[in-house]
Amino acid sequence: KNKRAASKISSRGHKKEATKGNPSATLAMLEGLLPKKGGKNFLLNLKNNITQRLSEPIMADYIETIKKKKVDLLRLAYKINAHKIDAWAEVKDGDYETRKKLLLIKADVNNRHYRTTQIFLDLMLVEERDDFAAPANYVSVNF
Repeated sequence: KNKRAASKISSRGHKKEATKGNPSATLAMLEGLLPKKGGKNFLLNLKNNITQRLSEPIMADYIETIKKKKVDLLRLAYKINAHKIDAWAEVKDGDYETRKKLLLIKADVNNRHYRTTQIFLDLMLVEERDDFAAPANYVSVNF
């Protein structure tokens, strides 16, 4: 069955074009290997699972680096999306040193992980006086 699908794909020319630089051809090749019913849902679920698995170590690296550098942070929460991790952090009013540290740590983490995962960490900073709650769909981190 897979041989038929592979020959069907190569007859369309997708197999030769499927490269890292040509994601649409790669997607077409993968879709050719999937069953007719439910194939796209399977591919979407697979993509979401892969994103989740790749994102967890990135966020763990960010949290561990914050702890290691003893950043004076009030609260931290995050949400994993399709191609990025949205982080939300609350700092003390006027604490520009903590802001700077968090932004530098974010840049370091992105530098370490983006090339291999194509997933980046994005950060929203708020101050205590803003009196914002962490977004409801975010996961809170306990320090």
